[in-house]
Amino acid sequence: MRKIWCQKIIPKANRPLMIYKTLIDPLLKGLHRQVVSLAPPGKRILDIACGHGTLAMMLALVKGCEVTGIDLEASKISKATEEARKKTLSNLNFLVMDATDLSPFGDKAFDVALTSMAIHQFSPEAGLKVMMEMKRVARTIIIADYAWPMPGNFYGWLARSIEWMAGGEHHRNFLQYMKNGGLEPLLDRAGIKMTGSHPQGKGTMAITSGICE
Repeated sequence: MRKIWCQKIIPKANRPLMIYKTLIDPLLKGLHRQVVSLAPPGKRILDIACGHGTLAMMLALVKGCEVTGIDLEASKISKATEEARKKTLSNLNFLVMDATDLSPFGDKAFDVALTSMAIHQFSPEAGLKVMMEMKRVARTIIIADYAWPMPGNFYGWLARSIEWMAGGEHHRNFLQYMKNGGLEPLLDRAGIKMTGSHPQGKGTMAITSGICE
Protein backbone atom coordinates (compact mmCIF):
# COMPACT_ATOMS: atom_id res chain seq x y z
CA MET A 1 0.00 0.00 0.00
CA ARG A 2 1.43 3.35 -1.00
CA LYS A 3 2.11 5.73 1.88
CA ILE A 4 0.69 9.21 1.73
CA TRP A 5 2.84 11.89 3.36
CA CYS A 6 1.09 14.92 4.79
CA GLN A 7 2.90 18.17 5.44
CA LYS A 8 1.86 20.08 8.52
CA ILE A 9 0.87 23.61 7.57
CA ILE A 10 1.79 26.24 10.12
CA PRO A 11 -0.77 29.09 10.25
CA LYS A 12 0.73 32.40 9.15
CA ALA A 13 -0.08 34.02 12.50
CA ASN A 14 2.03 31.40 14.31
CA ARG A 15 5.05 31.53 12.00
CA PRO A 16 7.01 34.22 13.90
CA LEU A 17 6.61 32.20 17.10
CA MET A 18 7.73 28.97 15.39
CA ILE A 19 10.72 30.70 13.78
CA TYR A 20 11.81 32.23 17.07
CA LYS A 21 11.33 28.96 18.95
CA THR A 22 13.36 27.00 16.37
CA LEU A 23 16.13 29.46 15.53
CA ILE A 24 16.28 32.23 18.13
CA ASP A 25 15.54 30.46 21.43
CA PRO A 26 18.69 28.27 21.33
CA LEU A 27 20.79 31.38 20.69
CA LEU A 28 19.29 33.16 23.68
CA LYS A 29 20.69 30.78 26.29
CA GLY A 30 24.06 32.52 26.40
CA LEU A 31 22.38 35.93 26.30
CA HIS A 32 20.18 35.02 29.25
CA ARG A 33 23.15 33.77 31.25
CA GLN A 34 24.90 37.10 30.71
CA VAL A 35 21.79 39.08 31.71
CA VAL A 36 21.58 37.04 34.91
CA SER A 37 25.26 37.69 35.63
CA LEU A 38 24.65 41.45 35.36
CA ALA A 39 21.52 41.48 37.52
CA PRO A 40 22.05 42.38 41.20
CA PRO A 41 21.16 39.56 43.62
CA GLY A 42 18.13 39.63 45.88
CA LYS A 43 16.46 42.61 44.19
CA ARG A 44 12.91 43.25 42.98
CA ILE A 45 12.91 42.71 39.22
CA LEU A 46 10.26 43.23 36.54
CA ASP A 47 10.77 41.04 33.45
CA ILE A 48 8.87 42.63 30.55
CA ALA A 49 7.68 40.48 27.62
CA CYS A 50 8.82 37.46 29.63
CA GLY A 51 7.40 34.86 27.25
CA HIS A 52 7.48 31.42 28.85
CA GLY A 53 9.43 32.80 31.81
CA THR A 54 12.83 31.23 31.15
CA LEU A 55 14.85 34.31 32.10
CA ALA A 56 12.59 35.16 35.05
CA MET A 57 13.08 31.68 36.49
CA MET A 58 16.85 31.91 36.11
CA LEU A 59 16.85 35.20 38.01
CA ALA A 60 14.69 33.74 40.78
CA LEU A 61 16.77 30.56 41.07
CA VAL A 62 20.31 31.83 40.55
CA LYS A 63 20.13 35.34 42.03
CA GLY A 64 17.36 34.90 44.58
CA CYS A 65 15.52 37.90 43.14
CA GLU A 66 11.84 38.64 43.69
CA VAL A 67 10.72 38.53 40.06
CA THR A 68 7.49 39.57 38.37
CA GLY A 69 7.17 38.50 34.75
CA ILE A 70 4.63 40.09 32.41
CA ASP A 71 3.51 39.26 28.89
CA LEU A 72 0.50 40.12 26.76
CA GLU A 73 -0.06 36.50 25.66
CA ALA A 74 -2.12 34.65 28.24
CA SER A 75 -1.02 31.23 26.95
CA LYS A 76 2.64 32.06 27.66
CA ILE A 77 1.85 33.34 31.14
CA SER A 78 -0.18 30.20 31.86
CA LYS A 79 2.73 27.99 30.86
CA ALA A 80 5.25 30.08 32.83
CA THR A 81 3.03 30.00 35.93
CA GLU A 82 2.69 26.24 35.74
CA GLU A 83 6.46 25.79 35.38
CA ALA A 84 7.12 28.08 38.35
CA ARG A 85 4.62 26.05 40.40
CA LYS A 86 6.46 22.83 39.53
CA LYS A 87 9.73 24.40 40.67
CA THR A 88 8.01 25.66 43.86
CA LEU A 89 9.39 29.17 43.33
CA SER A 90 7.73 31.45 45.87
CA ASN A 91 9.76 34.50 44.76
CA LEU A 92 8.29 34.51 41.26
CA ASN A 93 4.91 35.41 39.79
CA PHE A 94 3.55 36.04 36.32
CA LEU A 95 0.87 38.44 35.08
CA VAL A 96 -0.90 39.09 31.77
CA MET A 97 -0.17 42.77 31.13
CA ASP A 98 0.46 45.27 28.35
CA ALA A 99 4.03 46.59 28.64
CA THR A 100 2.95 50.02 27.39
CA ASP A 101 0.72 50.46 30.47
CA LEU A 102 2.24 49.42 33.79
CA SER A 103 -0.19 51.49 35.82
CA PRO A 104 -0.87 48.64 38.31
CA PHE A 105 2.69 49.22 39.55
CA GLY A 106 3.66 52.29 41.53
CA ASP A 107 6.62 54.58 40.87
CA LYS A 108 9.95 52.84 41.55
CA ALA A 109 8.16 49.66 42.60
CA PHE A 110 11.13 47.66 41.29
CA ASP A 111 14.88 47.88 41.61
CA VAL A 112 15.35 46.70 38.02
CA ALA A 113 13.14 46.54 34.93
CA LEU A 114 14.51 44.37 32.17
CA THR A 115 13.48 42.98 28.82
CA SER A 116 15.15 40.60 26.40
CA MET A 117 14.83 40.70 22.59
CA ALA A 118 11.51 42.54 22.69
CA ILE A 119 12.00 46.26 21.99
CA HIS A 120 12.77 45.71 18.29
CA GLN A 121 9.40 43.97 17.94
CA PHE A 122 7.48 47.11 18.93
CA SER A 123 6.66 50.07 16.73
CA PRO A 124 8.81 53.15 17.60
CA GLU A 125 5.87 54.72 19.42
CA ALA A 126 5.07 51.59 21.43
CA GLY A 127 8.75 50.97 22.15
CA LEU A 128 9.09 54.47 23.61
CA LYS A 129 6.00 53.94 25.79
CA VAL A 130 7.47 50.70 27.11
CA MET A 131 10.74 52.40 27.98
CA MET A 132 8.99 55.35 29.63
CA GLU A 133 7.05 52.90 31.80
CA MET A 134 10.25 51.00 32.63
CA LYS A 135 11.79 54.29 33.70
CA ARG A 136 8.82 55.09 35.92
CA VAL A 137 8.54 51.77 37.74
CA ALA A 138 12.26 50.97 38.22
CA ARG A 139 15.51 52.55 39.38
CA THR A 140 17.67 50.86 36.74
CA ILE A 141 17.06 49.04 33.45
CA ILE A 142 18.67 46.17 31.60
CA ILE A 143 17.76 45.69 27.94
CA ALA A 144 19.06 42.92 25.70
CA ASP A 145 18.36 43.45 22.01
CA TYR A 146 19.91 43.74 18.57
CA ALA A 147 22.99 45.91 18.35
CA TRP A 148 23.25 48.87 16.01
CA PRO A 149 24.77 48.91 13.51
CA MET A 150 24.26 45.24 12.74
CA PRO A 151 27.59 43.59 11.84
CA GLY A 152 28.17 42.40 8.29
CA ASN A 153 29.30 38.94 9.42
CA PHE A 154 27.46 35.63 9.21
CA TYR A 155 25.68 36.24 12.52
CA GLY A 156 24.36 39.59 11.34
CA TRP A 157 23.13 37.95 8.13
CA LEU A 158 21.45 35.21 10.19
CA ALA A 159 19.68 37.74 12.41
CA ARG A 160 18.39 39.69 9.40
CA SER A 161 17.24 36.46 7.76
CA ILE A 162 15.34 35.34 10.85
CA GLU A 163 13.60 38.70 11.14
CA TRP A 164 12.74 38.59 7.41
CA MET A 165 11.23 35.11 7.84
CA ALA A 166 9.14 36.35 10.75
CA GLY A 167 7.54 38.74 8.26
CA GLY A 168 4.59 41.07 8.67
CA GLU A 169 4.49 43.75 11.36
CA HIS A 170 7.29 42.01 13.24
CA HIS A 171 9.71 42.47 10.33
CA ARG A 172 8.53 46.03 9.61
CA ASN A 173 9.17 47.02 13.22
CA PHE A 174 12.62 45.43 13.13
CA LEU A 175 13.48 47.41 9.99
CA GLN A 176 12.27 50.63 11.60
CA TYR A 177 14.26 49.85 14.76
CA MET A 178 17.44 49.49 12.70
CA LYS A 179 16.66 52.51 10.52
CA ASN A 180 16.20 54.69 13.62
CA GLY A 181 19.57 53.67 15.07
CA GLY A 182 18.61 50.84 17.39
CA LEU A 183 18.17 51.21 21.12
CA GLU A 184 20.20 54.30 22.00
CA PRO A 185 17.88 56.93 20.45
CA LEU A 186 14.97 55.42 22.39
CA LEU A 187 16.97 55.61 25.61
CA ASP A 188 17.70 59.28 24.90
CA ARG A 189 14.05 60.06 24.20
CA ALA A 190 12.97 58.26 27.36
CA GLY A 191 15.52 60.14 29.45
CA ILE A 192 17.37 57.00 30.54
CA LYS A 193 21.11 57.45 31.04
CA MET A 194 23.03 54.55 29.51
CA THR A 195 25.71 53.23 31.87
CA GLY A 196 27.06 50.26 29.92
CA SER A 197 26.78 48.08 26.84
CA HIS A 198 27.99 44.50 26.53
CA PRO A 199 28.22 43.01 22.99
CA GLN A 200 26.87 39.51 22.51
CA GLY A 201 26.53 37.04 19.65
CA LYS A 202 29.58 38.19 17.66
CA GLY A 203 28.33 41.78 17.86
CA THR A 204 24.80 41.01 16.69
CA MET A 205 23.21 41.71 20.08
CA ALA A 206 24.03 43.87 23.08
CA ILE A 207 23.00 44.05 26.72
CA THR A 208 22.50 47.67 27.72
CA SER A 209 22.15 48.97 31.26
CA GLY A 210 20.91 52.38 32.33
CA ILE A 211 19.87 54.57 35.25
CA CYS A 212 16.31 55.86 35.49
CA GLU A 213 16.72 59.40 36.82
